[in-house]
Amino acid sequence: MRNPNFVLTLVSLLATACGASPAEHDQNPGGSPGGSSAGFGAAGGNPAGGAGGTGFGGTSPGAGGAGPGAGGAGPCVGGAGPGAGGTGASGASGGAGGGSADPPGTVTLTTESFQLPPGAEVYKCQNFDNPFGGRDTAVQRIVTDMAPGSHHLHVYNLTEGTSRSLEDCTISDFHALVHAAGSPHAETQYPAGMATRLRGSAGVRIQLHYLNTTQSALTVGASLKLSPVDAATVTKWVAQLYLNRVILSVPPGAGRTVTTTCSIPAVYGPINLIGGGTHMHMRGIHFVANTSTGIKLAETDQWDEPPPITYNPPILMNRRAPS
Repeated sequence: MRNPNFVLTLVSLLATACGASPAEHDQNPGGSPGGSSAGFGAAGGNPAGGAGGTGFGGTSPGAGGAGPGAGGAGPCVGGAGPGAGGTGASGASGGAGGGSADPPGTVTLTTESFQLPPGAEVYKCQNFDNPFGGRDTAVQRIVTDMAPGSHHLHVYNLTEGTSRSLEDCTISDFHALVHAAGSPHAETQYPAGMATRLRGSAGVRIQLHYLNTTQSALTVGASLKLSPVDAATVTKWVAQLYLNRVILSVPPGAGRTVTTTCSIPAVYGPINLIGGGTHMHMRGIHFVANTSTGIKLAETDQWDEPPPITYNPPILMNRRAPS
């Protein structure tokens, strides 16, 4: 049940930063656990150059990294490589919807299924060997499907430990994100010339968060599809930047809000936001994210499976001051 006296106002950001070299956008592992958050995709360069649209179906997408701003204002950046400038790109589409035919070379990773009793809430993780034979790979399309009862799914370009079986994990199992989803079906398709880089030196880890609100046991699990593209065709490498408020403490009384301010490091350079999404839990009834210049990035009252957001034209962030 929602609490009508709880109002949540947050600034959170997942920026997809693009540059000329895949090494510039290696997603750095490590970072902060999840909280209420939003994510936004971005492409570096000229905002007049294209349309936006990478969505993550309403979950807290992005990449873990430098520390979050818990309990107040302050930096809360989760890592990604610096975003070099460039020309704009046409937008990608994201979020829930029907599937399309898989492009050539698509690989599928499927987690082990498990039983979720009524009322149970769990985090599960599973490691996979690199699905592209240990080669650095440009990935242009990512599709995930989750069984009913899902809250979110995260995909990381790393493994933890040696197990390749499904295992218990916690919300603090958070790393640089390749993809995230908060709806049963989520699809990210980057436009021609854009892709994210999957490092061949590491495998893939999938995190699942499930909550069974029914009166019957559920059989749950998830699948992930990664579709590669020729790296020679990529002119913009996509990485994700995650800004997150880890701890919320809301004072009692009607009309209370919690606000966090996050900064994107100048070293990332100019980036263009092309899409995004928000993430709250059920006691959150309102979510707002604005830039420091007053541009509205997100506003929603929907905590469960909020729709993805498209920025068309892209929103330029970290604009360099005139020299």
